[in-house]
Amino acid sequence: MRSHWIRVGLFGSVGLGSMLWTEKKSTPVQTNPGKFSANHGDQSPYELKLVQVLFRHGARTPLKSIPDVLEAQWVPNLLEAPAHTQVNYVVTDLRGGPRPPAPVEDSYRANTLTGGTYPGQLTTLGMQQLYDLGERLRKRYIEDTQFLMPEFNPAEVYVRSTNIVRTIESASHRWTESAQLPDIAADLTMIKGALGIASHQRVDFILIRDDMVARETHGLPCPPVLNTWRSTVEQRAVDMICHIYEPSKRKLFLYSVHDTTLMPCLMALGIFDMKWPPYAAEITLELHQHRTTKEAFVKVSYIGQDKLIPGCSGVYCPLKEFKEALSAYSLTSDHYRSLCNQTPGD
Repeated sequence: MRSHWIRVGLFGSVGLGSMLWTEKKSTPVQTNPGKFSANHGDQSPYELKLVQVLFRHGARTPLKSIPDVLEAQWVPNLLEAPAHTQVNYVVTDLRGGPRPPAPVEDSYRANTLTGGTYPGQLTTLGMQQLYDLGERLRKRYIEDTQFLMPEFNPAEVYVRSTNIVRTIESASHRWTESAQLPDIAADLTMIKGALGIASHQRVDFILIRDDMVARETHGLPCPPVLNTWRSTVEQRAVDMICHIYEPSKRKLFLYSVHDTTLMPCLMALGIFDMKWPPYAAEITLELHQHRTTKEAFVKVSYIGQDKLIPGCSGVYCPLKEFKEALSAYSLTSDHYRSLCNQTPGD
């Protein structure tokens, strides 16, 4: 598999990663993982179990210049990468394969702004903004609590991005790994043979199941041989997902997104303040467990400030209350799949 290596400093979301895992502490932190709160090491009744962060990309060039007004000069030196944000990383699709097409990014590069740069490109300032966010996350989850290892470990961190240069990140390779587990690989070889799929074709049980369900949902014919493999396909697809998202290893999920992603999330959470999310704004969701009762709690913050979710009895919101508060926006797995499988004409 060919890999495409890119300078990380050119893309803001990896500027965040360069801060999170590259600086070394001269004095080791003596707290235990997840055992203390971030407030001067005071004992906390809650133990941190899982973190999800949705963060907007940093400052960028405009998507389009306002016509018939004084034009700004968007010159290339506004996009130079600070040396401290530069690391190497691989751009892949979600299965660990080559980077897929990016039609939105291509549309940006069909035009040039006055000064010679492309629309929608991360600037030096934007790279620094994400680096600064990485500093804050490092302090919270590595230095203050030792929730994460000081060095980047893909077994405990999952990173995902939209396929646009200003947000793109190296993706997790656990999808590819899951298809290569011995039992799964053996069954995959057998079903490829039964279906007549050439050995060089890249396919796995998740993709086979997706095709099978989409056909059945729309009343389209499936290969008859799949009838005898149905239970195996279902089980192996679930086995793959369990490996990809294995909860005993993954502790931090980072999603590099856009302002138009954050605003609907803020609305669903009931904490949208009617202000446009600034560059590098982040929503953080933490899953905690009470040390005594073992009850699960969710804590939400926005741009570093803890938020009380409407319908929750406190900032540490019992998981049951949190799910109820968001129930109007929740979908069952079956409903989610049916919506995703709809065609434009439905």
